[in-house]
Amino acid sequence: MKTYTLKGRNGNADIDFTIEDLIPLKPSCHYDYDQLVKLINYRDYDADWQQPMGEEYQRLYNVLAHKAVDFFRIKGTEIIIMPGLYIYPTILAETEIKHFL
Repeated sequence: MKTYTLKGRNGNADIDFTIEDLIPLKPSCHYDYDQLVKLINYRDYDADWQQPMGEEYQRLYNVLAHKAVDFFRIKGTEIIIMPGLYIYPTILAETEIKHFL
């Protein structure tokens, strides 16, 4: 299992985690691709460009409960990420995902 690192910016510490540390968040609405791209934010953390997800992405989404999930919270933090080719930090908080629009 890979360990991913979001590189901290603006005084934030680096965050290390595995896909086992990802908690799925069910959104209150459906997002299309264009909306999701606009939610990526590199202000506080950079994506782990050294660790593409690859087969771990498939493993994550082979779980039936994750099929319609775009967002995950990293366990022990308030950081919301979106898995893709890489793991992308977002501008959203958990409450915004659950009660958006």
